[in-house]
Amino acid sequence: MQNPPTLALLIPCYNEEEMIEQSLATLSAKMRSLIASHKIAKDSFLCFIDDGSTDNTWEKLCALLSTKDSVSANLTPNNQNLHKQNLQNLAESSHKSTLDSPHNIAMHAKSAPPPLRF
Repeated sequence: MQNPPTLALLIPCYNEEEMIEQSLATLSAKMRSLIASHKIAKDSFLCFIDDGSTDNTWEKLCALLSTKDSVSANLTPNNQNLHKQNLQNLAESSHKSTLDSPHNIAMHAKSAPPPLRF
C-alpha cells in the first residue's frame, strides 16, 4: 500500500482578522477528515501567511494557533509577490517534511475552494 501524500495548505492573509477563526476551524476539520480517511499523511499541515496586514490579523493568528500542532503562521512585514512569498514561507515553516502537494487557498474567497482530490 502506498503512503498517502503530505499536504501543505498555504493560506495567505491580508487584513483578514474577521475570517481567520472560521477559516481555521473549517480547514482544520477538513484536514482531520482527510488524515482519518488516510487520503493525506499525518504530518500534513496548514500554514497561514500574514502578508503585511494592517489590522489585527497577526495577533489573532497567534492567539488561535497557540493550541494547534498541525498549524503554523508566518509574518511578512509588507505585501510581497504571493508566489515568491509562499515558497519562502514554506521553506521557513516549522514543519520540516517533504511536501507532495502544496496548495494555496485565498482567505477571502466567498465560495468554497475546489475539492481536494487524491
